[in-house]
Amino acid sequence: MTEANSRSESNTLHTFNDAALVVALRRDVPGAASVLWRRYISLVRGVLRRTIRSHYDVDDLAQEVFLRVFQRISALRDPAALRGFLSGIAVHVAQDEMRRRRRYFELLGDTVAMNDERAVDTSIQARLGLWRLHDVLVRMRPDVRRTFVLREFEQMEIEEIARTLGCSMATVKRMLVRARTIVETAASQDPMLARYI
Repeated sequence: MTEANSRSESNTLHTFNDAALVVALRRDVPGAASVLWRRYISLVRGVLRRTIRSHYDVDDLAQEVFLRVFQRISALRDPAALRGFLSGIAVHVAQDEMRRRRRYFELLGDTVAMNDERAVDTSIQARLGLWRLHDVLVRMRPDVRRTFVLREFEQMEIEEIARTLGCSMATVKRMLVRARTIVETAASQDPMLARYI
């Protein structure tokens, strides 16, 4: 490709569909990474906020998501499934961050004042609820957990989840029933979790 052709392609990247954008990313076309960022930064931030239930550090985590996408773009089998690919990576980055935060709070001894309801303020209650939900999620099979997060946090449609995870819609529905049953059972036995969800 000549330099003039490269510049012309770079100028029209914003009109490319996802499949064409993936091809451009794989070929390192100038401007392709910027188009990907502008097109999907809102989606990625939304996944991160809903998964970790916080707006702090979202921009840093979003950069990590895009870094992983650029590193793994050649592994994307169906270029048209770029949105699901990004969402899946964002979920993994968020889960990594939740594990990191959990270890941090465990090191701080985050059980202080749990036995005294009056001493537990709203932010601590929300954090405890989040950690208890996280505990429930990490005990799920990974495919069930990913399905639940994509549906409940990202509000993805069943068909899109099936495409993202590479399974049938019937399988997605079964995994959602299993995940919701697990969460509802846990919430029925844990008032703090029930309050959170």
